Amino acid sequence: MSKLKGKQKKLDVDDDGDIDGHDFKHLREKKSKKGKDVFEKAWDVVKDDGKKYKIVRNHFSDNKSNRTIKSNLTLQEAQAHCRNPKTSNAEAENPEDRWFDGYQEM
Repeated sequence: MSKLKGKQKKLDVDDDGDIDGHDFKHLREKKSKKGKDVFEKAWDVVKDDGKKYKIVRNHFSDNKSNRTIKSNLTLQEAQAHCRNPKTSNAEAENPEDRWFDGYQEM
């Protein structure tokens, strides 16, 4: 994956080279000085770049394998998918049932 630049780099909270569910969880909790949710503002920073992306379902449990659930998406499509609250179960009571969808460049 290519290196993130500028404002995109600021969104990569865990500094792992991509913007995924871990980063957005942190951004959801963080508020800007004006009280607006930083997560909401983040979507305006990353624009469509003409590349193709896949959606990967990431499991918190080591007993379950991560898997690609969609592919050949634009950046905007991948972001829209991951923005949907139904694409995460990170707060499940049973740790074995926790997962989130993230996107990666193909």
